[in-house]
Amino acid sequence: MKHLPASVPVVILTPLASERRAVAQHLTELRQEFVENDLYETGYFKGLHHEYVITLRETGPKNTQIALATQKAIRLFHPTLLLLTGIAGGVKDVRIGDLVVGTRAYGYESGKETDDGPLSRPDVLPFSKELIEVARMVGRAAHWRQRSTDKAPDAAVLFGPIASGDKVIASTASPLYHYLKRHFNDTLALEMES
Repeated sequence: MKHLPASVPVVILTPLASERRAVAQHLTELRQEFVENDLYETGYFKGLHHEYVITLRETGPKNTQIALATQKAIRLFHPTLLLLTGIAGGVKDVRIGDLVVGTRAYGYESGKETDDGPLSRPDVLPFSKELIEVARMVGRAAHWRQRSTDKAPDAAVLFGPIASGDKVIASTASPLYHYLKRHFNDTLALEMES
C-alpha cells in the first residue's frame, strides 16, 4: 500500500455552483486565485490520518470541458488524487440523497446510426480500483453521515457504472432513456461529465 505524505494534494472538480458550494463548506482557510485565467479555490480538509490540501474548481458542464479542466489541473497542481463530484440522475436502484460511486463510466453517445437504429459502441472508462476500495471502506463507516447537513439518515452508498453524455435526460419516457436502459442496463446514474 502506498503511504501518503502528511499533507496530501487533491483537486476536486465540480460542474455546477451548487456542487462547488457543497464541497467548499467542508474546507477551512479557503482562498481564491486565478491561475492561467481560471479561478481556483484552495483550502484544507482534516482527514482521519492526513490533512488534505484541496484545490477546487467549478468547471461548467459537459464532457469536453471536464476533460480539459482535468488535464490542466493535473499539469498545474500535480495532485495525488483528482475527483469529479456532483449531482447525477438516478436510473437503477437510486433514490434522491443516495451517493453513487462510479466504478466505470459509459460514454454512451459513441456508436453508429443505421437504418435499423443506433448501434452501441460505448467508450468504457475504468476508474481507480484503489480509490473505489477506499470509497467502499468509507461508505461502510457511519462517520461520513455527520458531515451531511441532515446526517443523511436514509442515504445509501451505491457502486456501479455511470453513463455520461452531453445531453440532460429529463424524462424516463425519452427514447434516449429507453436506449440506455436497453444497452447499458447496469447503469446506476446519468450525468454529463465523466
